[in-house]
Amino acid sequence: MANKNSKKNTRKGGIVVLILALIAVILALIVVVVVLLTKNKGSERETLGASRGTVVTSDNVQEVLENIGENGFVEPGNYKVTMNTTWTFNDGKSPSVDAYVENDPTNTNPVYFDILMGEAEEVIYKSPIIPQGSRLEDIVLDKELSAGTYDCVIKYVLVDEEGRDLSYVRLTMTIVVKN
Repeated sequence: MANKNSKKNTRKGGIVVLILALIAVILALIVVVVVLLTKNKGSERETLGASRGTVVTSDNVQEVLENIGENGFVEPGNYKVTMNTTWTFNDGKSPSVDAYVENDPTNTNPVYFDILMGEAEEVIYKSPIIPQGSRLEDIVLDKELSAGTYDCVIKYVLVDEEGRDLSYVRLTMTIVVKN
């Protein structure tokens, strides 16, 4: 009888050890998956840090350039920004009286831009692709704005010959609607 009880205890002990080992393996797999997912997101943020989501202003341009150099990330192509930074509209429906954007002939890529307004970055204008040496004027916003002054961001996107996005830069600008 003692022999039967010891076999039962051995079986129970073996099952418990097997269950504990299985739980340990499952927990280890969960930890590995979480670490890999977290590591990939972090490295993506570090790589894109200076180039994505950074608004370049006269106050931070030197810092942004230094960060790009430290990260070893240099965006392809060059872009000489030629535009006025305050655009005036007589009303929310009319073309601007002074807005222009030029893709300088010395630039290496075609470009398009979006104008973003507010913290939600609502898109209020989407430009066509502007080839090197071309100029865009008589700009009419895609969204009608009421009279006022609006702090906005213009996001320039450099594209390749097939129109695929390569890189972008964000600059601050002001829109004034008179009536």
